[in-house]
Amino acid sequence: MPTTAAITGAGCVLPQAPDVASFAKLTLSGDCAVRPMPTSRVDPELYEEYVGGWVDEAPIDKVCERFGLDKSQHTKLELMFLEAARQAVHGKDLGGRRVAVVIGCMSPDESSSAWHLADCTDRLVSHAQKTCPDHAEDIAKTLRQWAATLTPSRERAMHPRSVFGLLKKLGIEGESFLVDAACASSLAAVDIGNMLIQQEKADVVIVGGMESYLSPESFSLFQKIGALAPGKCLPLDTQSKGLCQGEGAVALVLEPARESQVFITGVGASSDGAEASLFSPTKEGQERALRQLGQAPTLIACHATGTPVGDATEIQALQQYANVHAHSIKHAIGHTKAAAGCASLLSAVLSLQEGLYPPSPYLTQPRASTLVMPRQATKTHTDAWTCGVSAFGFGGINYHVRIANHHVAQGERKRASVVVVSHGVAAQHHGQQLAQEGRHGIPPESFGHVDTLQLQAVAATQFALRNAGVEPSSLDLTKVGVISTSATGLPLQGQIAAKVRHKELKKILHGMPEKTIDAMMQHADTLPEITLDTPTGVLNNVIAGRTCKAFGFLGKNYNIDAKQGYATALRIASLELERGHDMMVVVDASAERVRATILCTEESAAGLPLRERLSEVRLV
Repeated sequence: MPTTAAITGAGCVLPQAPDVASFAKLTLSGDCAVRPMPTSRVDPELYEEYVGGWVDEAPIDKVCERFGLDKSQHTKLELMFLEAARQAVHGKDLGGRRVAVVIGCMSPDESSSAWHLADCTDRLVSHAQKTCPDHAEDIAKTLRQWAATLTPSRERAMHPRSVFGLLKKLGIEGESFLVDAACASSLAAVDIGNMLIQQEKADVVIVGGMESYLSPESFSLFQKIGALAPGKCLPLDTQSKGLCQGEGAVALVLEPARESQVFITGVGASSDGAEASLFSPTKEGQERALRQLGQAPTLIACHATGTPVGDATEIQALQQYANVHAHSIKHAIGHTKAAAGCASLLSAVLSLQEGLYPPSPYLTQPRASTLVMPRQATKTHTDAWTCGVSAFGFGGINYHVRIANHHVAQGERKRASVVVVSHGVAAQHHGQQLAQEGRHGIPPESFGHVDTLQLQAVAATQFALRNAGVEPSSLDLTKVGVISTSATGLPLQGQIAAKVRHKELKKILHGMPEKTIDAMMQHADTLPEITLDTPTGVLNNVIAGRTCKAFGFLGKNYNIDAKQGYATALRIASLELERGHDMMVVVDASAERVRATILCTEESAAGLPLRERLSEVRLV
């Protein structure tokens, strides 16, 4: 039997909830922490007025004081997770134990947004020399002076893996990486952490999610696809017009289970496949994840963000669970994206441990007549409970995690030998050619609005399949998954941030002639337009998600950001194969030329019409 993982510690920094106790109070009271965004983050003189679930500075100041840190030299993202992890490991002795850290993260820190505009300085100066030469020298000087005031450093703002260095202050060292499955990122982290415990690859795994990207362009992208609520979101209510963004960090400690704990009893995951949109969910994809976990739970912590399409799809997928209690934490704290899955999980656990179903006090016109959603917290009348937690992400990824306060038997898993069967390599022009020809479901008009690494990944996988002599139609597509590896924050994301941030030139160049400022702002027209393709086209995890869509793969997909990304992805892929997948495609998008590597279990490889076995290197 595989080792069962249990949640043995928890910590959080969430909107108006700087610790677990205050988050429990927020959950059970039904209060809402969504508020107008502070003007220091979204200037109402330049942008629309938005609302969001944002974290106050007080807990950030406190963690800096506790560890003697200079707040200006660190990101809010890493400081929030440091504090959440401190709470989670409090009282634990990690010395001499094999520790791993897997954090769900889909964006760099919000401070990176201003740096993307600063990165345009040379181009802006060149633009000034052409359009307003009399002021070009002053513009250059002003822009460089402004860039010199940005904190923290560009390196720290752009690279969220810096959090791992801070975690050493807690004695947390070991294999560490970020996982990106968009808004399902933190449940992907739980899934991988659970796998490391099950297969005895670690004694302790710190998992969770972190999000701090409430920049103007993040609101613009959700507006573009009609997903942003004009006010507060009302999950699973027909009156809801969209989602509200949120931020925060959640950390959980996973260890081999003992008695009287919260156990992880299963994880279901799937991709939506070839017919689905990369940003619209599908009932079929969610049902595939749910079917992997069997009977109905006591409570379902829904993904439900408040978007009409998303909520309606989730309700359709949950029709098999009649009269089950349900809840969404998004009304209380907003959609915390990469941290959302673990925020939902923690909220549900805190409620059930109190013997209560969490309330949905805002609900007046429920979308689901089959789900039970009380407006006030109500008693569970059961000692033994199970909870299902859902999270879905752009790129067509679906996760559902089951937890319980009692042991649930898990099936035996056979150890499998893993072999590398094929490679494929694609340069930029290969990806461009795919888009221009409209192949693999990529419309030609999408070219320029999709990061080239996503297109290269599809091309490299096509070459790897061709080299192996394998037709996707010959595979059990439900057992084929994709893991990509790339540094968080794709180039196109930076260009979109810079485009939106050009509005801030009004303030940066204040005092210069209005005609000159208008001429400088026109430089934004040289950057890519924001289209319906942009929200998914800028995401790291869609490197893997677009590859699944192109070939109809229905297994899981996510991106890994690690110091040794390709080696880490190969190792995790090999564990996924031991766990039940037949084939995994690892896409290394960390260099200019993208490489795809196909791995199989030896048993699966024997049944494939392979032209040649490139290598039989065992990875585990």
